[in-house]
Amino acid sequence: MNIHYLPEIPESLLPIVQERIEAVQDLFPDWCHELTIGYESDDENLASCDPKHHYRTVLLNIHPPFFADPDWEHSLTHEIQHSLLDPLARLAANIVESFVPDEQTRHYLLKQLAEAEELTCEDLSIFAKKLGRKRRKW
Repeated sequence: MNIHYLPEIPESLLPIVQERIEAVQDLFPDWCHELTIGYESDDENLASCDPKHHYRTVLLNIHPPFFADPDWEHSLTHEIQHSLLDPLARLAANIVESFVPDEQTRHYLLKQLAEAEELTCEDLSIFAKKLGRKRRKW
């Protein structure tokens, strides 16, 4: 996997970002050939992920609160789970958009899918953390 760091990442933060990405890079799915790391200074979330399965790319944006997060590894792992679920999440959304004619029902179902994806990402990131602890004991 090729990793690219965008120039908008402040120079003083780049070594921290690189170290933290290196710690979790093995968690990205094998389909991800290009990982781009960006920085958005106007977002209150810790990080955000924009996977593009068809293009084999993931854009992971880091936001300022990320650097104060003592559990940054969990936050990154959660975002990585979005890239794992992306093919399935997009398929489900496309099915709803294609076969549910009623706009109100379609909106409701897409909202439910998004919430289910968030909850699943969180569960998978907790699972990855537990698995990591068990592997260290082996």
